[in-house]
Amino acid sequence: MDENDQTGTPDDEGSQEQPAAGHPPIPPAPPIFAGQSAASPQTVNLRVPLVGGLPPEQVRWTILVRLILAIPQFFVLVFVGIAVFFVAVATWFVALFSGRVPEGMGEFLQRFTRWSVRVSAYAYLLTDEYPAFDGHDNDQYPIGVELPELSPLNQMAVLFRIILAMPAYIVGTALSGGIAALLFPFWLSALFLGRLPSPIYRVAAVSIRYSARTTAYMLMLTPEYPWGWKGDDVGVSPSGPVTSDPRAARFDFHLTGWAQAWVWIFIALGLVLNLKVRR
Repeated sequence: MDENDQTGTPDDEGSQEQPAAGHPPIPPAPPIFAGQSAASPQTVNLRVPLVGGLPPEQVRWTILVRLILAIPQFFVLVFVGIAVFFVAVATWFVALFSGRVPEGMGEFLQRFTRWSVRVSAYAYLLTDEYPAFDGHDNDQYPIGVELPELSPLNQMAVLFRIILAMPAYIVGTALSGGIAALLFPFWLSALFLGRLPSPIYRVAAVSIRYSARTTAYMLMLTPEYPWGWKGDDVGVSPSGPVTSDPRAARFDFHLTGWAQAWVWIFIALGLVLNLKVRR
């Protein structure tokens, strides 16, 4: 079944939580192969640079030493991630009893989500602009994470958040793991071309966006269940004119041809590698 073939609305699929009243039933996680017909106000979106319909060219020396340059970012993120864990646990307890995420905690988790997404995009060669060591909303940075405003949560969905999010987490981890496993040949291609091949660039963008949606859902920043792991149907993604300014272009997350094939290759590879590691 295709990602957004369902005719129902997000509410029909159970991906949109409602404020708790009394003891509402536990909303089931939507089938991982199902989706919703369009983005909603609770959808997490990703802004990705695009120039003339192609990935933007990057400075080759930054591609050559990209992972080395990213080490300080990952190092700091590890320690910030420890704080995020404790804040997320505290947020879970508050949201479980109140049905809402406190504004201060929510802002901290939002900043972490933006920052981690930008670091991933930088490491995956989506941009050569070095990310700042913060998660402030910055329209000038090529990679943008558009997070919804904090909204009421279904308390029963909060209670079973990890269980509900597990299918999305498995798919997202397999997809990103498969990309990481083949990152070296893609790095060589980018070093030669000055940019990632277009199909790989698009799949990497879809993977990062799906990871952002999964993270936001697990951290209770949105009541909407993650969707779009294999791209969007035509007309679902925010779209706009392709211009020479990478910050003005709106990326189309609709995958065709080799890009669709690579999604399945990456997921299969990621699952196989994960099984081998667990053995």
